[in-house]
Amino acid sequence: MNSRFRSSFGLLSLAFIVTGCGSSTQNNVVTSSMLDTGSVTESVAFSPDGKFLAASTHLSPKTGDAVWLWDISQSITQPIAISLKGHTDNVTSVAFSPDSKTLATGSWDQTVRLWNTSQPDAPPTVLTTTHYVRSVAFSPNGELLAAGGLYGDILVWQMQQLNQAGNKPLIISGSADTINSLTFSPDGRFLAAASHDAIIYLWDVADLQAPPKKLQGHTLGATAVAFSPDSQTLASGGYHDSIRLWNVSDPTQGPTVFEAVDDTVNGLAFSPDGKQLASAYFLHKLVDIWSVDQPTAPPIELAGHRGSVDFVAYSPDGKLLASASVDG
Repeated sequence: MNSRFRSSFGLLSLAFIVTGCGSSTQNNVVTSSMLDTGSVTESVAFSPDGKFLAASTHLSPKTGDAVWLWDISQSITQPIAISLKGHTDNVTSVAFSPDSKTLATGSWDQTVRLWNTSQPDAPPTVLTTTHYVRSVAFSPNGELLAAGGLYGDILVWQMQQLNQAGNKPLIISGSADTINSLTFSPDGRFLAAASHDAIIYLWDVADLQAPPKKLQGHTLGATAVAFSPDSQTLASGGYHDSIRLWNVSDPTQGPTVFEAVDDTVNGLAFSPDGKQLASAYFLHKLVDIWSVDQPTAPPIELAGHRGSVDFVAYSPDGKLLASASVDG
């Protein structure tokens, strides 16, 4: 375990869980390591090429730190860390472009910033919004960047048109409430969003201005969404609610339900082979690993965190699972 330090927020860390990617979740947790961000860690993402890990945090009033980028190509336990400074408020979400060359960060400062991962010290491209940003996501072909947050609107930028004068994002609406999480399907056909109004919204990317499908079943609010690698299944979580797996081709079938602990699901992630689903929890401070084809089987519980676990992400090769937490 790496050295730790305390800030005004308490002990804060990222945990790396080395896992197997076989058909069973049994006996595959090998070891863990910790990295400190120095503040409340909101989200985490691996770059598609496996070289980088990024994390977003609450803004440090003393140092201005809010985004961390690690080069993990040489070392996982002691990687080189770079702080990307520029945001003026808490950073809630990070996402890499499919070619790993760009890191997008969304913030309460009502901006989305695009950082060049090969030149992280260079000033980022700044995209302004009119509300707090809660989640950002790239389409799998890298042509679109979506951002969602307060008031339900989702902004979608055409990446190839960012530098054109007068370029404005497409604004799509579905929910009138906060968008807590959004993601594109790996095949690029769909954009899904989890809303505070307890509905999962599903747009056809070919016609984003058409009304979305509404997947209903959560009770207090939807908090997280994740697509399976084959794009056939959409996982969703909510406040004090179960995890639900929806058939994307026919969501009217009703979801498969994973009876999780009575807790808020802060984050969800499928393993690259689609056989596992990781979930992050608020009160129980756990990461669970579920076997997707055995919804009634108890999950593997990873209980190393001492605070709310806010996000989970698998590495591209499926050998690492990163979990972002407020450890106190």
